[in-house]
Amino acid sequence: MTDLHTLLDLVTDEVETPDLARTALAAARRRRTRRRGLVAGLAAGVAVAGVVVVPQLVGSDPDPERPTEQPTTGPAPTPSPDEPAPALPPIPADARHPAWDPATAAQLPDYPIESLPTVLALEGSRSAPGDRAEPLALSRTENDELLLQYGGRAWYGLRRPTDAGDLWDSALSRDGTRIAVAGEGGLYWCDAVEVCPSWSRVDVPRKVLEADSRITWTQDSSKVVVAAFRGAYEVDLDTGELSDLGFLGGGTAFDVAPDGHLVTRPPLSISVTEFEGTTPVQDGALAPELGKRTYLSAFADAVAVTRVTDDGDDGLVVLDRGDLSARAFLPIEGDVRGMVRRGELRPVQWLNKVTVLFSVLDPGTDTVHLVTWDTHLRGNLGHVASYPASYDVSLRDLYPA
Repeated sequence: MTDLHTLLDLVTDEVETPDLARTALAAARRRRTRRRGLVAGLAAGVAVAGVVVVPQLVGSDPDPERPTEQPTTGPAPTPSPDEPAPALPPIPADARHPAWDPATAAQLPDYPIESLPTVLALEGSRSAPGDRAEPLALSRTENDELLLQYGGRAWYGLRRPTDAGDLWDSALSRDGTRIAVAGEGGLYWCDAVEVCPSWSRVDVPRKVLEADSRITWTQDSSKVVVAAFRGAYEVDLDTGELSDLGFLGGGTAFDVAPDGHLVTRPPLSISVTEFEGTTPVQDGALAPELGKRTYLSAFADAVAVTRVTDDGDDGLVVLDRGDLSARAFLPIEGDVRGMVRRGELRPVQWLNKVTVLFSVLDPGTDTVHLVTWDTHLRGNLGHVASYPASYDVSLRDLYPA
């Protein structure tokens, strides 16, 4: 745990600033002066009296906008502080799996995925594609070097955009054909199959180009969602067309499901809301208690969500996308206070209809492990791969494995 994490735990008692989990963790891992300075600025906005002063991340917009509010029609509203909270459905006893200690991640049985290396980091001097036509993984080092993994072999020294500046995020498309990066210089993309012979820049509003920017690929390899605390846009990389998705700002957790719906959960929301474009399509069902902030990964009929409660009943829960009932819950135990809250354990993607791939940080070795959870077989976990915590790693869609 970093000094920043310790300070926040002691002072705020689990109160978070906008996407602080992501930004603070990135600062600790990537060790960049600029990003550390931003995190320190966010931390300074927390008052000891228990009131959070949320600083607005400053961009070049002359009149910065706040994120569009979550629509109030359709999804269940978040109660105001003056209203009694509704009774949330409990997690059924038969949905609970045996508790698991994330410190044992490296000792789990191997769960090999065809062609995916067990270590997603630069090794040796191999520089030719392996047994796939498109990359399986994109690794970004602490120095913003980009590395593509093609199965058992890899390309190293990938040429990055020359005018991008510090990179805030990088992501491989779901089909492995394209790479997108967001940085100080803007949003860029390249052809991953051709090993990025050139980069194309797409103009996006400055308010989504911040240190907390994140890139989420849609099911269409020509479109990405670029989101930050102050807003979000769907970007057509080929045409440059932008669609304002302001309801994804403010630290909202979201993912793009296989049917194209945006599955979202704003902080403190008592529901999970789906959108078709900008139209809410969820019926307002209540979810079990999830906590202040979540991370999620959506699949055809289910969504894997992190859960943090005041009584420490933390872990990963699988919810039915129809009625938000809990299908399975993996509690975590051991010395893991704040692990889920800080984003050190989060779902990555679904491998099939019952198997969730999630990441977990081992603070002792500063290593991130990729772990599978079979949501039908109780306690069935497997180790897939690992990489240094100083890396940012993005995977193509591994379904089917």
